Amino acid sequence: MNTEKRMFLTLFLIFVIFFTWYLLFPPPKKELPKRPAIEEKEVVATPESAKVAGLKPAPTSPTNLPLLVSKVIEPATPTADKPEREITVETLNYNAVFTTIGATLKSFQLKNYPDSLGHPLQLIPEGKRNLGLLLFPQEKETDLSDVIFQSSSQNIVLAESQKEGDITFETSIGESVLVRKKFHFYDKKFQFSLQIEIENPQKVDLGRRYELGWQSGLRHSEKNKREDMNYFGVISLLGTELATDRLGEFHKKPKISHTGNIGFTGVRTKYFLAAIIPDSSSKAEVSRGEKKEEGILSAFLTRTITERVNDRWRIFVGPIDADFLKTVGCGLEIVADTGPSWLRWLTRFILQFLLILHQVIPNYGVVIIVFSLVVNILFFPLTFSSMKSMREMQRLQPKLKQIQQQYKKDPHRLQQETMKLYKEHHVNPFGGCLPLLIQIPVFISLYNVLKDTVKLRGAHFVLWIKDLSVPDAITYVNGFPIAILPILMGAVMFFQQKMTITDPRQKMMIYMMPVMMTVIFYNFPSGLVLYWLTSSILSMAEQYLLIRQSK
Repeated sequence: MNTEKRMFLTLFLIFVIFFTWYLLFPPPKKELPKRPAIEEKEVVATPESAKVAGLKPAPTSPTNLPLLVSKVIEPATPTADKPEREITVETLNYNAVFTTIGATLKSFQLKNYPDSLGHPLQLIPEGKRNLGLLLFPQEKETDLSDVIFQSSSQNIVLAESQKEGDITFETSIGESVLVRKKFHFYDKKFQFSLQIEIENPQKVDLGRRYELGWQSGLRHSEKNKREDMNYFGVISLLGTELATDRLGEFHKKPKISHTGNIGFTGVRTKYFLAAIIPDSSSKAEVSRGEKKEEGILSAFLTRTITERVNDRWRIFVGPIDADFLKTVGCGLEIVADTGPSWLRWLTRFILQFLLILHQVIPNYGVVIIVFSLVVNILFFPLTFSSMKSMREMQRLQPKLKQIQQQYKKDPHRLQQETMKLYKEHHVNPFGGCLPLLIQIPVFISLYNVLKDTVKLRGAHFVLWIKDLSVPDAITYVNGFPIAILPILMGAVMFFQQKMTITDPRQKMMIYMMPVMMTVIFYNFPSGLVLYWLTSSILSMAEQYLLIRQSK
């Protein structure tokens, strides 16, 4: 195989690799709601109940409740002496605000994860509330999220002196039904527990079940809202399998239900998660609604109502970080898995290696440069051998042409003589492609680490590169990003190609390859481009050593 054919084979392999990449990681589907308001307003990563979408009209006021067996469930209503009351909870990780309206969660700020303005990240959209209860008397939905609960609990600040705290809400429905919600908090955890008690001594018909839901979803947290929106979805652990229902899937089917051994259910964005975890298996129901300006999802867990309900739940609201998720248990850490299943072991290994390096090197950009150096050192014998093979192939071109001319009418003899020539000169015609193919799994794994790992969110490098998990952009011209790293990478590849390709007939490759790779890498995370740029520079150094050795 001559050098020209080998180069075309390399190009073909590259296109095959990126085509496979496209199949494994397809671009965002364009079936998301195309509404002008999405660009004008902040879209929220939003699960909301199906009734908001018109799937089932919600009551216009808390008093629109059905007649139950000769009794009317009448929720408490706000009065001058019983107004809405807010109770705040501050821990080492977050600030939360609960309200007596529905005993719901209305604010949740992460202290150690800033938003685009540098403020603590707010996960709940403004004016929204979560963890409300739904009853179904006579199979008619009754939302207790608007019922006024009472609480004598005070604000909680958890620190070294106070490691745990509680808030209790309760309300009476009619004359005999008591609903109580008890929240328990911890100083260093992103999770808190919820105990739901329903006392119904007179056996008023409350229906066969109740639902606990995360209605409002999670607020957008990233600058690139379109990319963030691609991750919006409802997740449910079904046995040992994670079911992910993306926003786009609900356009085809307005309601998705999962029944069986449900470990947890919840909603997610790119980096953050709100999960509801039952103390035992239950049915999870996922529904989709749609406002005029938003695509909306909702996640509920269903439990059976008995004469006396006393159920315990755990609630996790925080980053999709495997270390934090493992402390919750119930297999929640599976949400942090990223990339193809056959490569997850390598993805986890690379992430742990980067984190270990970061303990010594505070700058993640330098960490990626060191990682690239380590990878190139490990692959150096193979790469150096490949480069030697390429140069030998170039030297054998006259003899190969002579053999091709001599045996052009005898393909079998041509193949035999060609392989004999390769064997005599210890040349592997495919040796030049091998290092590239071996490094592809490392490349894909690093891509997933940089793209999906919350620990690298906002990882600063130098000057304009303030987030290695997103594409490089020093400025914008008519909305088009001007990226420096991909252009530098293309320039380095140009000189690398000039050093590698000596056949005048292949000069076009010197210009084609750098341009093609620059276009491909232009929208990749800047950390990945930095890795490839460093590898290209190191490859140039290896090529220089080979040239000196040859001389």
